[in-house]
This record gives sequence, structure tokens and C-alpha cells, in this order.
Amino acid sequence: MYYWTRTGSWIDIASFVLLCALWAAGGLLIINQSFFLKVPEKLIAGLTTGFLLFIVLSNLLVHIISLPLAYWSAAI
Repeated sequence: MYYWTRTGSWIDIASFVLLCALWAAGGLLIINQSFFLKVPEKLIAGLTTGFLLFIVLSNLLVHIISLPLAYWSAAI
């Protein structure tokens, strides 16, 4: 379990899961309000959209603010 973190702390794992949950929920909400899709299609499209927007926004924000703040701002 500690292989995936640099520090081996449970806080790092919990914050990673929270970060992923935030961008996934955002993508699902965007897709749910924008398109008429079936439930399995909404899940895949929402996760993909959330992750894509997270990557784009964090890459744009990192030039303005610090890296951790850019990641959390993009996820929210």
C-alpha cells in the first residue's frame, strides 16, 4: 500500500482519493447537465471530462499559483 506514496502516510492516500473524487464529481455533474446519455455512458464520459478539465486547469493555473494550490483549485 505504501508503494504508491512518497511518504507512506495515510493522509497522502486520503487526499489523493479526495482529489480524484472532486474532479470525478465535477465531470459527472457537467455531463449530466449537458448531454442526454445512458447511465453507463454518463459514468465514462463524466470521469473522462472531469479528468481532462482537471489536467487542463491545473496546467494553466500552475503558472500563476503554487503547484498544490493549483491542483486543489482545479479539482474544486
